[in-house]
Amino acid sequence: MLLSLIRTALAYLEGVATSNPELASHLASQVRGPTYGSFIVGLDTWEATRATLLSLDWEEVARDDLPAGTTLSCCRYLRATMPEGVEAYENIATYIEAVESGIGVQVVEGRKPSPETGNPRGIRLVSTDASPQRTQVVYLILGPATPDDPNLIPWTWHPGRVLAPLSFDAVPAAEKVAAGQSLTAAEASALGQCAVHLGA
Repeated sequence: MLLSLIRTALAYLEGVATSNPELASHLASQVRGPTYGSFIVGLDTWEATRATLLSLDWEEVARDDLPAGTTLSCCRYLRATMPEGVEAYENIATYIEAVESGIGVQVVEGRKPSPETGNPRGIRLVSTDASPQRTQVVYLILGPATPDDPNLIPWTWHPGRVLAPLSFDAVPAAEKVAAGQSLTAAEASALGQCAVHLGA
């Protein structure tokens, strides 16, 4: 039943992407090769991505079983285990983990806000002191194609944990952090559970 749901969601995204530039860009962003956050080695085309998503044994995860602040009522959350031999990497850590482990965290110019990592607007947090970590767990989040279109599409999928996003009250603090600035433990803690990208 879940496989049919996923197949339908992928096919719908492929169909609407042909006439909607934003969804076409969204489809391209679903390829989780080494240039995209948490990644899978060798997965660098949509065709390979589609085949991988359809090959996994998915289970649905209740919203209550995921970290607070990570779920929306309009979405469905699925989890699977990557088969042995597949190299999947979680390329993020929380601020708390970074601070507790003592790795250096630096602010660089950001990309667009990311619902997966909770990056604050205009900046990107990285640490070159740590490397991506192997993981076999993968999550898939399905949600409405647009606010006016309830048909489900893959909103995102990624190796590794589902992490709590940046809390709303931490956004102003994040926006005041300058590019190139290193964060102190106090500054990192003030930004809450925002994610730090590892190794780049």
